[in-house]
Amino acid sequence: MPVPCYKGGKGLGRLACLALLLSLPISLSSCGPQEIIVDPGYGISGAEAPYEGVGYEIFTGSFSDGNGDGQGDLIGITQKVPYLELLGIRRIWLTPFYPSNSYHGYDVNDYYGVRAEYGTLQDFDVLVETCHEAGIEVIIDLVLNHSSNANPWFLQSAEDHRNGDTSEDSKADWYVWSENGGAGYTYSPVADAYYESNFSPSMPEFNCDNQDVREQFSDIVRFWLEDHKVDGFRFDAAIYFYYLNEQRNVEFLNWLKGVCRSIDPDCYLVAEAWLNSASALRPYEESGMTFFNFPMSELNGSGPGAGLSVASKLGYFPSSLCSTIEGIKEADPDGNLAMFVGNHDTDRLSGYFANSGEEQENKKKMLASMYILTPGTPWMYYGEEIDMWGVKGGANSDSPRRTAMVWGKGYPRARNPEGFDDSPYQTEKGAYDLLGEPYSLLNHYRKVIDLRNSFPSVFTMNAIWENLGNARAYPGFKITAQDGVYYLVHNTVSGEAEVALPIAASVVGEITTSRSSSILEGTSIAIPAFNSVLLKAV
Repeated sequence: MPVPCYKGGKGLGRLACLALLLSLPISLSSCGPQEIIVDPGYGISGAEAPYEGVGYEIFTGSFSDGNGDGQGDLIGITQKVPYLELLGIRRIWLTPFYPSNSYHGYDVNDYYGVRAEYGTLQDFDVLVETCHEAGIEVIIDLVLNHSSNANPWFLQSAEDHRNGDTSEDSKADWYVWSENGGAGYTYSPVADAYYESNFSPSMPEFNCDNQDVREQFSDIVRFWLEDHKVDGFRFDAAIYFYYLNEQRNVEFLNWLKGVCRSIDPDCYLVAEAWLNSASALRPYEESGMTFFNFPMSELNGSGPGAGLSVASKLGYFPSSLCSTIEGIKEADPDGNLAMFVGNHDTDRLSGYFANSGEEQENKKKMLASMYILTPGTPWMYYGEEIDMWGVKGGANSDSPRRTAMVWGKGYPRARNPEGFDDSPYQTEKGAYDLLGEPYSLLNHYRKVIDLRNSFPSVFTMNAIWENLGNARAYPGFKITAQDGVYYLVHNTVSGEAEVALPIAASVVGEITTSRSSSILEGTSIAIPAFNSVLLKAV
């Protein structure tokens, strides 16, 4: 499969592209009719992503096919590193790529390997090296709540439990066994007992009290951090290590954080605690890990998605965001915010807004502006920048939410998971098509990320964010940063916004969704429809 030949690329992006071109057996002429424009005249500076930059989740088997067999793989992701650079991404999160019996990979057979259809450990190392050369960190999904029921550890555990084996090498106590079963348990005829399996019978749950299990977890962490140079982990199902036992879960997360940071003090750690209230999430944040902000994700009431869908909820966003930032800092002075609007477990944001046409497009752009222009590390889901479609499928399947990335320009997609056919619904224009359209959704994302990358002091957790108290339709923030006081204001409606600023300021950055710029007169600014403007006090 040919690698895209970028027009107008510069710096590491172009060098990375040339290196890939030289490393693959293709003809340079293959780039001719598929030339990709990366500078559509949209004023993107290409600012380097700061540490607290934007993250990008990749469903490993659906992003890109690198060897032409139709399967998304690690080589394919490596080939798309120049694209990630163009977006301005700081780190990527790879969903499970380990050997597994399922398409999604959250039932792990071998925590030290790569599933054959995705490639090899060598392919993984090349991906990490290529990302690091581009200034992009690699975060990998680590599923420690449960394994696969085909994992050799579980198979031995069932036999050892049946035999009452208490020897030093026994794994009888590696999983949670019960003689009586009940809700959340599955019967094993091998063990003649029931094992905890709250997610699925194919996902037996580890006994996290077992010291041998914890030593194995430590070995897994060390293997990926030290031997394969990953930059951190996304921990799955963090409220289920001890089923909905908050205190024990937090204790375990503290232990796990300590293991990771003892190996790499700078590793990035983010966990999934699917809780829909900030108060419920707060004790988990005291563990010192970053947690995805589910209370403001999707169409939840205090988040930007809900506010743009139901105008009466829009006023919740600035106050909720500020209180969330303050709460994280109180729970952990070094805490981090991880905003997102959708991921592999949620319906894609292409269907968030009922209105069609230009207004719906502008609301999608506004949603990107509102959640990405927040401190910490906001996380995108691959394909949201090109308006990919995806909703939960029949038979309770998430595969339609995880379909293959659309590239366009004649570049084939990988196969969809489980053979799902999304052709009646999926976006026709791919990423390489939209790069050449100045006001495409993709280039809007690039502009928003570029603005964020250009002002790292504003979007760091060290800055102080306060609700500016504007009218509901014009959420705004006063941001006290190390290098001065800033104001960030979003106009979320189709008409012009007149906003009064507390003191005189100058415009230092603007997202011109309306294709026109704000007009500042004294301490009053007129913001065109769906624009976002960043000002600095003078």
